[in-house]
Amino acid sequence: MRKLVLQTLTAGSLLATFLLTSASAFGRAGWGYAGALLLVLGTALGARAQSLDVAGGSLSPAATTVTAGRNSGTLSLQGVSGTVLMYQADTGVGFEYAGGPGRTYTFRDLRTTTRFRAVVQTAIDAVVTSSVAVVTVVEAVVEAPVAVVDSATERVNQLAIEKRRAGYAPAVSLKFSPLATQDPITSALLLGVEYRPSARYGVEGSYGQQFTGLRITTLGLLYGRYDFAYRKLKLEVRRYLVPRLKHKNQETYLGVQVFYTPQRYTRYADNYFHDLEYYTYDRNFVTKDVFGLGMKAGSVWHLGERWQIEAGLGLGGRYVTTQYDLLNERRVVNFLTKKQEPLNQIEEPGSKGSIDVELVFKVGYVFPFHRD
Repeated sequence: MRKLVLQTLTAGSLLATFLLTSASAFGRAGWGYAGALLLVLGTALGARAQSLDVAGGSLSPAATTVTAGRNSGTLSLQGVSGTVLMYQADTGVGFEYAGGPGRTYTFRDLRTTTRFRAVVQTAIDAVVTSSVAVVTVVEAVVEAPVAVVDSATERVNQLAIEKRRAGYAPAVSLKFSPLATQDPITSALLLGVEYRPSARYGVEGSYGQQFTGLRITTLGLLYGRYDFAYRKLKLEVRRYLVPRLKHKNQETYLGVQVFYTPQRYTRYADNYFHDLEYYTYDRNFVTKDVFGLGMKAGSVWHLGERWQIEAGLGLGGRYVTTQYDLLNERRVVNFLTKKQEPLNQIEEPGSKGSIDVELVFKVGYVFPFHRD
């Protein structure tokens, strides 16, 4: 651009010198014509210089912002008059060669803010440059992977749950089992005590004495049982699972339970079936012992800091031993003359096993041990 302007100014100076010399030769009239010609020449030269200023064209867009690293963009050369020789780039140390000819230039993977311009050769062999386009490079915003964010959130929630679980232990809970009062045979006022040395484990012992005050019905199963006496004893070890986030006040547990229920009663003038024969007697004192082992699964809902409700299901097996102490035992010849009680037949003497199913429902009150 500077070379072209200098050439233009030199040509103008020579012409102006010629006009001034001619004006001196022709006198006053010559000076008038020389002034008019200089005015026209000045206007033409100014327009020509202005034309040369914009001959390099302009790069578009003039300003662009990209993210550091993998990036790209295209700059278009507009308003150009001449031949595009090359494109140059400046990252802060001066313009350097950046690419070959063409009306467009594509940049890639810029790491710092860069200025671009095109170098153009005009029709009169003058070398000029285009306007400068600036591509601003900003640092990439590093976002944490979703998995990491989720993991961190889960960890925070887990810590909140663990903190809450710490309030559950160590503690002692007193429990009452309402459903035990509705057992049609061995209705009992069953009370239990659970000790939780830690949030994960608990040990519970229960004892029930016979109780008929709230029992609705016996379904005819106790007919003919005199002086009926029984107790219930249970021992259970529990493993509490981690509470779920959506139900922070609910705990799920798995347990192993053993139990023992001794029963004693007397029957009079009745009969029993044994070894494919029916026998009768005047009196029979029955000793029955029930041993059991089972697995339990359930949930505990904490209502505030002290109260809790528990529900669950147990499944296992029981082993029953039955012994008779008979008075005047005799084999029945004609059983049709004896009264049959299909729902209340006396247990056959001996030992046998069976499946045990237990439905659990308890109400508890907690006494926590506060730590200093």
